[in-house]
Amino acid sequence: MSYDDLKVKNGEITMDNKVQISTLAEYVTVITEIISKLEKPNLLNEYKLYFRGIENIGFELIPSIARHPSQFVCNSLTWYEERFVHEAKRKLPDVFKDEEYPINLLTRLQHYGIPTRLLDITSNALVALYFACLNEMNEDGEVIVFSAGIENMHPYTSPIANAISESYLFSKLTFSKLDGLISEAESHSYFNRFRQQEVEPDRSKYIELLASRFKEPIFIMPLELSERQKRQQGAFILFPNKIELNTRFEPNEYEILEGIEKMNKDTDSRIAKRIVIQNTHKSLIIRELSSFGISEDFLFPDSVDVVCKSIANNIKGLYKQNY
Repeated sequence: MSYDDLKVKNGEITMDNKVQISTLAEYVTVITEIISKLEKPNLLNEYKLYFRGIENIGFELIPSIARHPSQFVCNSLTWYEERFVHEAKRKLPDVFKDEEYPINLLTRLQHYGIPTRLLDITSNALVALYFACLNEMNEDGEVIVFSAGIENMHPYTSPIANAISESYLFSKLTFSKLDGLISEAESHSYFNRFRQQEVEPDRSKYIELLASRFKEPIFIMPLELSERQKRQQGAFILFPNKIELNTRFEPNEYEILEGIEKMNKDTDSRIAKRIVIQNTHKSLIIRELSSFGISEDFLFPDSVDVVCKSIANNIKGLYKQNY
């Protein structure tokens, strides 16, 4: 295991190659090394590490709503997204209520397995390692380490995050303008901070100012809505639709495209490190993590099935006979 590929530029960690580990101790050493290379935080420059455990190294960094692009041949991504949301609210109105902040509705949908534009991450490096080792035992796993600058960290009250969260309401298959999305968002209280008259009197400059904020995935520090989320120390990356400047019209308009771009695991500047776990070491690392309280029944306390399975497996392990 080598750390020669760890570099720091302007407070951000960059990498040349992946690093491979085979034990929990090696993993902790890598994480500690990354932390030591972060700049000391101050009011203007702060970087926080987030982690995503991936059970199969071949899986992409893209949210569940966008993982099957072939389904969008006849209908748009937002067509499906709108129906996922509305059907969940229709079937379970007591669970999926209208929220003051739309990001909280997406968080609930994600929690219960409805496809969304959110990608799960965690602020706990050991939790990410657990998920990287939990399944796909014949495939190598990996932990993606993200270094999020303070400008990319958004609370659940973020105007930009909430506008993106309900963009399915006004982004359709036909030509959709960013100006239209922002106009709709301006009618909601959550967008107060970015109302045009308070930011920039010129509308075109105002849209130009906000365009960059709607182009990139952003890190969300969510409201903690469940015990599972608390134990997993969960956070999210929120993915917007692709946006490009359309020069076919006068004046030029930012167009919202049908599609969500994946984060490139090798070139994205927010990815500090890729830590690879060989499939042959996954079982050992799961056992090591259990000694530190990172186990399935701890991470999924609200799932009776998971807790009972853990009880059964633990007791079966005390006996020599096969079940």
